[in-house]
This record gives sequence, structure tokens and C-alpha cells, in this order.
Amino acid sequence: MTAKESARREWEKLKDRPMREKLHHLKTYYWGYFAAAAVILVGIGVLVYNHLTAKELALQGFFMHAVQNKVVAQEYEEGFAEFAGIDLNEFGFHMEANSDSVVGEPEASYTDGQIFTARLAGGELDVFGGDMTAMMTYAYGGYFSDLSQVATPEQMAAWEPYLLYMDRAVYEEIAQNTDIDAVYALPEPKEPETMKEPIPFGLHIPADSGLHEAYGFYCEDLVVGLAINVPRPAAAVAFLEYALR
Repeated sequence: MTAKESARREWEKLKDRPMREKLHHLKTYYWGYFAAAAVILVGIGVLVYNHLTAKELALQGFFMHAVQNKVVAQEYEEGFAEFAGIDLNEFGFHMEANSDSVVGEPEASYTDGQIFTARLAGGELDVFGGDMTAMMTYAYGGYFSDLSQVATPEQMAAWEPYLLYMDRAVYEEIAQNTDIDAVYALPEPKEPETMKEPIPFGLHIPADSGLHEAYGFYCEDLVVGLAINVPRPAAAVAFLEYALR
């Protein structure tokens, strides 16, 4: 049995396991298995990208539950560049979309898990998103930035109808509990008033947003947020603003 077959079989075993065990698998198995290689691969990818385009990377994104149309995506990115004041003669985007994950599943597919972990470990991922159920799992895995720490108070106020929250108290309980079989009832992400320590982690993108068509999302409850330690916060925040247009 190859290493890939062994890893895929291990992932399949987790489908019906509690969230605690799935998060444990994400943080230990994927990071241990891919992180070292990911830094090298992402570094090579950035070097190749810069060599081929002679442009500095303005934004990097990864989207699950999506089938990207490159022509439509390019038009969307050109519109975003104009909105954000990004000179496409000097800067470029690296936005990926993948359709391997199943809508409604709390965890990403094996392939999406590999791609996401590689991008995050390389320290170059700015924005990511997908179906609500999967993004909630990532939120309680600690993979999103706190939007209140990167956006202005005015932006946060304008985003209020779309903001989704996680409860830091629940996150810490999950992180500290050594019982991987523990089951957690996650708070409703649109009801921060029911949480002990609400943290805004993402935006529920409206159905009429051009983002849906640009990257071919096939999920109805689309959530987009910023990666933890987002490397280009200004451009990433501007992308969220543009996604709500």
C-alpha cells in the first residue's frame, strides 16, 4: 500500500467521527505529513510564478466547493484590481478553486486538505472559503483570522449583516480537551449574543455576489474569511469588501 493510499484510507475512517477527532486529524496528521514539504513547494511555486509573470503576488486564495471558469475569474479579478487600486502590470493573483469536497460535509476532502494545508503552511494564503459546514470546522480549528483585528470599525459595521462568529470559549474547550471522542454543540454562527467570547471569522456571501459565478461555487451557504496570520491583510480585506458588491 502506498503512502497516499494509506493516508486516504485513514481519512475515510474519520467520516463519521466526532468533530474533536477530525480537528485532531487535521492538525496532527496533515501538518506532520505535509508541512515540511509544503514550505518548499510553495516557495518553489512563488519563485516560478514570479519568474513567469515578473509580477509580485498581490493576493492568494483557495476556494473549496468550486469549479473555476478561468475567463470569468479573470474578469472578476480585473474588476477587483480596479476596485482595490492594484496595478496588474506589477502585481498578480493566485486564486485556486477545487471541486473535490462534498457540500454539507464537516471536513474537506483528502485532496482539498492537502492543498489547503500546503498553502497555509507556506505562509502565503490570504483568503479561503467554501460551504458553511466545512468552514465552521476550520473556524473551530483555529485557521481563520479575527476580522475585527484586520478590518476598520467602519468596515465591521458595514459587514454586520453578513458576519459569522465563532465562540473562543468553545474553541479553547475543544483545543484543551484530550478526549477525541468528545462531541460539541457548536453555537449558531449568526447569533454572537449567545456566545461567551464571540469572534468574527468570516462573511456569509450573498447569493447575488459575483464571487459565486467567478469561481463556480456550487454551495448555497458560501463563507469566505481570511487565513490566520494573513500575509497581505489590506488586499485581503479589500477582497472581502468587493465580494459583498
